[in-house]
Amino acid sequence: MKKNFFYLGALVVLAGAVLLLLQLPRSNVSFNSSESTLSHVLQVEKFKYGSFNVTLPANASVQLHMDAEFLPPITQEAFSRGEGCIDLYVLDQNNYQKWIEKVSQMTYLTSNGVHVGSFIFQTDNIPKNYYVVLDNAWRDQGKVVNIELKVKTQSSIGSQRQITGYQIAGLSSLSMGVIVVIYGIAKETSPVIKDEEKVREDTDSQGFDATSPLTQEYT
Repeated sequence: MKKNFFYLGALVVLAGAVLLLLQLPRSNVSFNSSESTLSHVLQVEKFKYGSFNVTLPANASVQLHMDAEFLPPITQEAFSRGEGCIDLYVLDQNNYQKWIEKVSQMTYLTSNGVHVGSFIFQTDNIPKNYYVVLDNAWRDQGKVVNIELKVKTQSSIGSQRQITGYQIAGLSSLSMGVIVVIYGIAKETSPVIKDEEKVREDTDSQGFDATSPLTQEYT
């Protein structure tokens, strides 16, 4: 009988699994990308530095393009000494302060002796201010520098389906099927015979022994 319950429970579990798998909740993830451009013109005098700060989003890829030109008056010696170049740094606010104090700092971008060039750096995982520094402290020719920042961001947009009636029915069937299967495989306990009953059975069996007066033949 219990074997039938086992098979019945197994069928119910199978049906519940099928119902549960019909429409599992799935996460749909799409990516939304955006790009913005920031432009800045910075004039840096000789033996000085210039900087500007900009707030950038988290986890953004930033392409920085710069083009440095001489401030008038332009001397021939400036060309011969390569004075058209300038040093470029990108730092956050904390490291910018360290740079001013001339102590060890971490930069997101460093390039020395740049005249024209394009560079890429990655922002941190939180939005914050970044400082673009143009250092002309070691050169005796002023510069005007055009800076362009192309900021690319990409964010994920996820949506999830609601649990349907299939999942509810499947979970119910699974639970019920497991209970029936457990009942079906449970072993039946053998009946316990009391000692008195065993003694009575032994006595009864002895009453029919071959030596009993009821079984003796009369001569």
